[in-house]
Amino acid sequence: MSEDNFSDLLARYENMLRNGENMYFDSEEFEKIVEHYENKENFNDMYKAIEEGLKQHPNDEELLIKKARCLVFKKKYNEALQLLNNSSIDVTDIEAMLVKASIYLNTKNSKLAYTLINKILEEASDEYEYMEVAEIFCSVNKFEKAISCLQKGLKKFPGNIQLQRELAITYWEDNKYVKATGIFDKLLDVNPYSATDWKSIGELYMIQTKYAKALEAFEFVLVIDETDEQALLQKGHTLMLLKDYEKAIETLTEYITLNANDEMAYIFISECYQELEEHEKSKEYAFKALQTGESIFSLKHLIDVLVSENNFIDTLQYFTKALLLAPDDNNLHLQRGHVLLELGLFIEAEVSYIFALSLSSDVEEIADAIYSLGMLKARIGRDEDALFYFEKAAECNPNFPGLALKMAALYATTKQYAKAATSLQHAIDEFTHGTTLENFSQEEKVIHEIKQILKEQGIITNFNKL
Repeated sequence: MSEDNFSDLLARYENMLRNGENMYFDSEEFEKIVEHYENKENFNDMYKAIEEGLKQHPNDEELLIKKARCLVFKKKYNEALQLLNNSSIDVTDIEAMLVKASIYLNTKNSKLAYTLINKILEEASDEYEYMEVAEIFCSVNKFEKAISCLQKGLKKFPGNIQLQRELAITYWEDNKYVKATGIFDKLLDVNPYSATDWKSIGELYMIQTKYAKALEAFEFVLVIDETDEQALLQKGHTLMLLKDYEKAIETLTEYITLNANDEMAYIFISECYQELEEHEKSKEYAFKALQTGESIFSLKHLIDVLVSENNFIDTLQYFTKALLLAPDDNNLHLQRGHVLLELGLFIEAEVSYIFALSLSSDVEEIADAIYSLGMLKARIGRDEDALFYFEKAAECNPNFPGLALKMAALYATTKQYAKAATSLQHAIDEFTHGTTLENFSQEEKVIHEIKQILKEQGIITNFNKL
């Protein structure tokens, strides 16, 4: 089917849904519509198209198998298995066996899964089955199994480009970037004009912070195909990471003329202007990013821009919108707490910090939220409460930046001089080893004041020198 014919087909189908009409499509047409949504990773519309197709073709094998796959995506494993077992699907169909193997792996029924997988690979006539089985293993984070599967495929089909590329991508998913890069290098030795492989290796170099090499890769893609929009965006992003902000802005502006609705391009330009300290321009592009659609990314970026300008009041409406999209984002609650604290809204700030704490999972996140509660209590003069939270934060993260000096100051203020001396030594040790003190002149003044207090109490010890 030509591209124009498919566009007409898709328009007829979507008009049918929009207008609530009943129109006939043959099974092949439904399969093409389903495939379109699958390629776009639009699984809700894919599932809807399958259901519409099965109303007209209830025994269509391909649609039934795709429905089972959708149910697996939705983690409805029992329903998917029941569909495969109770329908007219040929039990020896490779696609059906692949879906069943995925169900068994996801439901910890390894014996049945491996029995099916071995049968699929024994009957494999080309690289497809090896790639599909590897994808199933990756879906349950069994990357070593996926890698082993693809390596077996390459023994059976030596030099197969698709299998090599899939192996590189699997190493990439398993965070083995050097191995992935090595395979893409070999693929480019075979075909030095593969834009796909140059883009992949460019992205891998970015992950490995080898930005100059990444830039070379994306520029080569644009030599191969000057209309490649994704390579142009990646080139702009890489220039930004290389701190060549003017060239990054120029490249990203060119990209926007081709794709005016890509929020990330506006965000990157805004970040470049931030680095150049052109704050009005930065804010202008942050709002342009938001105008492409109020996503969590554009909202978070705009909040960061407004906070950097101390424009705290204006951020509140965007926090409200962002938290509607991501109510369980602990960092958003934490940042909102900081803004409310700056505005003197202490009760509201405390509520935000408590939310952040309740949503935090790892030790550093928990320490951040507890520390923030301590800073709030210190701000309103409740030193004992502040120390309680600081001590808890120190238990979570003993090397929390700057915390030891704050604790030393509060211990001195609350006349807990022995603890003040211990915390002060910790703070001086941190500074000596090049860690936490950001504003030396201010921190030095605090250290000197605490030393004076301890001297006056006659308990000063021989602190390590700054």
